[in-house]
Amino acid sequence: MSETLIEQSGQPLLPNERTQAAWFNLLSAIVGARLPSDAHQRYHQALGYRAALQDAELIDAADATLMDTTARRALNDALQRLQTGGGWHMR
Repeated sequence: MSETLIEQSGQPLLPNERTQAAWFNLLSAIVGARLPSDAHQRYHQALGYRAALQDAELIDAADATLMDTTARRALNDALQRLQTGGGWHMR
């Protein structure tokens, strides 16, 4: 199998477009969280989604590790943004 852009960027190649879109939506929800508690909640949802894919044997252990790492990076980015005042503000 030739490497795709997704694989080259360190993302797992998920089974189909629907699972890939859902994964990116979860990551976007983490990064776009308005509160740290929301970011943590979305992070745990992403881990649950990864676990479901792995339990269904749709991804292997290497893909699961990549997904965990990506979700953790998204959480760290969100928390850093929120701590440095880059959060969303209502006026």
